[in-house]
Amino acid sequence: MSYENHNGSTDRANNASMAIEAECLVIGSILQKPELLSAIDLDPGHFSSPVYQQAYEACEDLRMTGTPIDMMSVWSWLADKHPSDE
Repeated sequence: MSYENHNGSTDRANNASMAIEAECLVIGSILQKPELLSAIDLDPGHFSSPVYQQAYEACEDLRMTGTPIDMMSVWSWLADKHPSDE
């Protein structure tokens, strides 16, 4: 559902932007405090952005294997599991 503002435009783009921002904040929070991962009930499908889906999947997988969750471990996991096509 979308609503029109006084200019007649919809709020869909604004809502999508806010969702992406929220997803970024969730991933950033997990990277700063990995123990938060066990306190939230999410799965990769809850994220609208494929980038954040993969980042969350990386964090979950790293936690399950006992690997410390930080920017470098997530980056390495992504490089191993989702290599670029280049």
